[in-house]
Amino acid sequence: MDDMTQSGSKLARDADGEPEIEEPGEISLMGVVEVRARLGVTTGEFGSLSLDASFPEPVADLDSGRIWLTEDVEAWISTHFR
Repeated sequence: MDDMTQSGSKLARDADGEPEIEEPGEISLMGVVEVRARLGVTTGEFGSLSLDASFPEPVADLDSGRIWLTEDVEAWISTHFR
């Protein structure tokens, strides 16, 4: 499954690290399943990785699970995951 994209707005993080709508465009989000697939890890491995202080904070914690900005996950992968 691809990450979720919403046309019309771009969600980014402000100077304090809080999510904010930055400009018209697209919002690209990933849920747990998408992040696990991108990393190629099991549920248990992801649980450990997501508890690491360096792992990005989710932008929302919904009843259906946590969601992250794709750009946050990709930035983390580029610096922390090999």
